[in-house]
Amino acid sequence: MILYQTHRDSIELLERDAILVVKAIDYGMENEVKTLMECLLDNVKSREITDVIFDLKEWDSGLPPEVNDWFLTDYLPRLLLAGLENAAVISPSDPFSLFNTEYIVEEVSKAFNIKYFKDFESGKIWLLNTRYFNQFRFSEN
Repeated sequence: MILYQTHRDSIELLERDAILVVKAIDYGMENEVKTLMECLLDNVKSREITDVIFDLKEWDSGLPPEVNDWFLTDYLPRLLLAGLENAAVISPSDPFSLFNTEYIVEEVSKAFNIKYFKDFESGKIWLLNTRYFNQFRFSEN
């Protein structure tokens, strides 16, 4: 089910798996990125989603420093409080874009479980397996 869509970005809910998929093609305008991310946050909260796939395979730009700062200092803490636990990042195919996403992923990995993948299916399988094994880990305590 498509929850948000522009000509650059979208958020889709994989209902059967309870995973949100964020697809982004390029940076666009600062307010567009923030709108996309706030929509993600709203859906993580309202649908009690713990797993997200960031499909950046077609991503062809980086984020300016002010957006990086907003993401790490303002947005990320709110996303964690909303309940996000795991994220799979489908790596950008463009080397420059991959380099630009590495800083954010490195910082985010300090807060929750995040991992790079070359394709969508591998990322989805990892999220489902992580959720499955976490059920047993937490139920033993």
